[in-house]
Amino acid sequence: MRSTDLNKYDVYLFLLIASLAVGNLGGALQPVRILALLLVPSFFSAFENVRRYKWLFGFLLFWLAWLSVSMIWTPYNGDGLKSLVYYCVHFLLLSEICLFATKAAKPHGAVAAGWIFAVLFTSVFGMWEIITDQHLSLSIDASASRMHIGSKTIIHHFASTFFGNLNSYVTFLCFALPFVLFKLIGVQKIEKKHITACIALFLLVVIILFNGSRGGVISVVIMLLVALWMRLFGNRCDRNKQSKHIYKRIGIISAVVVVGAVLCCYLFPYVIFKFKSIADIGNEARFGIWRNGLQLVLNTHGLGTGVGGVVVSYATIPNADFLVPHNLLLELLVESGVLVFALFLALAVKYLIHWYKMPHGAARSAILLALIACPFYFIIDSTYWLSPATFCFFASLIIFAYERSE
Repeated sequence: MRSTDLNKYDVYLFLLIASLAVGNLGGALQPVRILALLLVPSFFSAFENVRRYKWLFGFLLFWLAWLSVSMIWTPYNGDGLKSLVYYCVHFLLLSEICLFATKAAKPHGAVAAGWIFAVLFTSVFGMWEIITDQHLSLSIDASASRMHIGSKTIIHHFASTFFGNLNSYVTFLCFALPFVLFKLIGVQKIEKKHITACIALFLLVVIILFNGSRGGVISVVIMLLVALWMRLFGNRCDRNKQSKHIYKRIGIISAVVVVGAVLCCYLFPYVIFKFKSIADIGNEARFGIWRNGLQLVLNTHGLGTGVGGVVVSYATIPNADFLVPHNLLLELLVESGVLVFALFLALAVKYLIHWYKMPHGAARSAILLALIACPFYFIIDSTYWLSPATFCFFASLIIFAYERSE
């Protein structure tokens, strides 16, 4: 993507996504939020294309109105008002990305470049954390943990960079992965211009394996295997050629799986430890969190806890060990209620139908990668909807589906 081919809206797209790299730095005044507010004049300059996303903006306006009304029944108005402000900024952020994409010269390239930059930037700090066992002041964990299995001790080195905890960082990396792979799956040959994407992909996978999140590891494995399948059985080959080499290509994929599993056993023992304990008490606790969330939906008669009311409402449940849903969809249902949740699903179905009708290409494949692994990376982090990365992720998927490919 040459700089001479770009316009200011490409730059805005890149900056909004790239600014996610500093995560929670700044607290409420995170750089991505500040940038979204600074770009409001440019947002209105692109407002002429608002009809292109009329259903999306209609849903966002209804959701915002519902959250505002829910201040009546939210259990703590202080948290409610703060969360409502965050939602306003995040809705603006999503809207800006979508509208800027309508006027950008190369929206897909700008968005992918932003995600790649963010991965590379955070990876510098992530690898430093893993190697030195030192962490930024934002991290809630001070050092590596140690697990004793018989006579063997496993040291869990991890990276959380600017995101505060490893689960939030892993979620961010999973959001980024489809757009990193977008730069690689649609090309005939890997060239010098793809080196940054290759480096970002390598570092992303290594950090997720070190962090050892089961949802993150499963998401990465699924997306990488599907992307490899696309590379080997892409639309570029005719059916006869595919049939001729099918066994060879399946053999390559099988070899990658076997070698990857063996290397993982030796280089990342914490991953193996986590998967061996898949039925442990921690896993049962996660199901308990979800049951409590559904109970809250019933307790609120389907209206939801109200904006900012999730944590306080979870605290009212007897013997509740965790006060957050750990589930993107459940968090939406618990806080915003059945009606907003149903409208969200209806809008998602509309976009899925549109995606299904898209012509084959790298953009369509990137969306497929995001969709096929989302059941796993949607349950990694403790909360999702107060994170700007969540809205940037959904905005990126929408413009990959609706905006022209380059």
